[in-house]
Amino acid sequence: MIVEFALALPIFLLFVYGLITLFLWGTAAIFAQDVADETARKYAVTMDKSSAVNLGETQLGRWAYLFIAPGSTIIDADANGKRAIATVTVKPRIQRLYFYKLDTITKESSCVLEDVWRNPQNYD
Repeated sequence: MIVEFALALPIFLLFVYGLITLFLWGTAAIFAQDVADETARKYAVTMDKSSAVNLGETQLGRWAYLFIAPGSTIIDADANGKRAIATVTVKPRIQRLYFYKLDTITKESSCVLEDVWRNPQNYD
């Protein structure tokens, strides 16, 4: 019985480590998408890039540091025609799963600029 347990335990622990790692990577991806959405929304309303990026960094600073490696965050907001586009790139805190290297997470979101609704004559 001890032999079977000794053979099964390492396999079980590898399985549990894989589940935990994929859960943390998925949670980091959810945080990155949420920050991209909020940054695009803020930029669409204010047309102020620094304010939108600051909001994104504040959002990440709340709980995302548990799942995202510190200092690996890149947040960008820009206007493209009638849309505000925000891109967030982060690295997960756990970057290796066995012998696989986990990719960086890049999420993009877009919103219609509020100015399009207020001044539609400028966008014809």
